[in-house]
Amino acid sequence: MLTLSWNGKSIPLFWKLKDKRGNSNLREKIELLEKFKKVFTDVKLAGLLADREFIGEEWFSELNEMGIPFYLRVRNNFQIQRK
Repeated sequence: MLTLSWNGKSIPLFWKLKDKRGNSNLREKIELLEKFKKVFTDVKLAGLLADREFIGEEWFSELNEMGIPFYLRVRNNFQIQRK
């Protein structure tokens, strides 16, 4: 699900029902972002706020390539390194 955060509320914009358990894969995440960019062509994202399930080097690389700043809630033992 991709939502708009506004004044402390989340407004669902795009979502996809899955017939599987677990988290979205990289392709499914990118698909929602591309759908957003296609519909809201003139909107510049201030950032993507995501929960700790939305981690991974490939995911971070995709967000960087799309020019989308991201803010993630991570576990207290999570380590981040920048190259």
